[in-house]
Parts: sequence; structure tokens; C-alpha cells
Amino acid sequence: MCHIANMNDALRRRIPFLPPPHRLLLSAHVAGLNEKTMQHVFQAIRSFEDFNRGNDPYKEHDYGVIDFEGKQYVWKFDYYDDDFQFFKENGNRALVLMEASEY
Repeated sequence: MCHIANMNDALRRRIPFLPPPHRLLLSAHVAGLNEKTMQHVFQAIRSFEDFNRGNDPYKEHDYGVIDFEGKQYVWKFDYYDDDFQFFKENGNRALVLMEASEY
């Protein structure tokens, strides 16, 4: 497995407590979930292992979709420079979590 996938997996398994400088960004719908539902969604993301050619063509483990209580949630990693302003390949990570309807 590549270095990027290892790092993404390690960070994803720590959700919601990503170590600095990395960040967790929640969409409005996800931020509005009750605490119990949010914890179930976080657990599903931490334990996600269904990587395949359709959702992980570059084998970086940077994207996934989970189902919970009839809704789909999309999570993905974006990579930024030190100021979180611009893309930087394999830079600081922001794990973005949203309801699939917001994607």
C-alpha cells in the first residue's frame, strides 16, 4: 500500500480528532446531526474498508461513501498547502464529510 493511503487511513481512523495541522470539515447537514447519529457516522468512516477500483482508482484511500439510517454520507480527503489556501499534492489534509445530497 502506498504512503498516501497509509496516512489517509491513519487519519481517517482518528475521526473526529484529526491531529493538527489536519482538519475535519463538516457540511451543514452533518453538523446538524444529533450526537448519537454523528458518532455512528464517524464510526462507520473509521472502519470503512470497501476500497475498490470504482471508488479508489489511485489506491490512495481518499474517498468513500457510507450508509446510515437510510442516508448516504460521502467523505473525502482534500490536500492543501500550509495556509489551507491552495492545493498541494500530499499536503495537509482536510477530511470533508457531507450528506450525499450535498455533494
